[in-house]
Amino acid sequence: MGKYEEILKSYRYSLDKDGLFRDHKGSLKCSNPVLEDLVIRQKTEKLSYQEEQLYGQLLMTLCKIVMKHHVFRNQKPEVKEECLMEGLANILEKGVRGFNPEKGRAYSYLYRLCYTAGIHTLEAKNDRVALDAALHDLEIGDSGSDFRTRDSGDILDFGKKVNTAYSDMAYC
Repeated sequence: MGKYEEILKSYRYSLDKDGLFRDHKGSLKCSNPVLEDLVIRQKTEKLSYQEEQLYGQLLMTLCKIVMKHHVFRNQKPEVKEECLMEGLANILEKGVRGFNPEKGRAYSYLYRLCYTAGIHTLEAKNDRVALDAALHDLEIGDSGSDFRTRDSGDILDFGKKVNTAYSDMAYC
């Protein structure tokens, strides 16, 4: 792991108390050369414990960087955390097997995986909120028309009254 420490020191990156990498000014930074080497090596060999720890710290730093994007920045903390966890899970699931060094850089690929998972999480949350609002506004017996149920004892079938006198014969 010595070569990774040298690269990180050359960039003047250090770990903060939360295990995230920051530069000398305090900004979150994720070293692409180290990240890319770890991703490529995982395809062919098992990383040591220290390398896995470093990989996890780099991924968490990357996900925190993604959460600084304006789409996620002003979300509620619990929504932001859900986006972060979905992004991290997406990276862990698809990152190593999907990365091709001939097509681009590991940082860009993993950033996009995290960002896309976060966007899908926000879209799903918006769909749930819209569904809840629609269900809240929907009254019993409302089929999108002005028809409302009445306490008349009639059975309703898709918004139409059914004659209950012959209902037993209809199912014979």
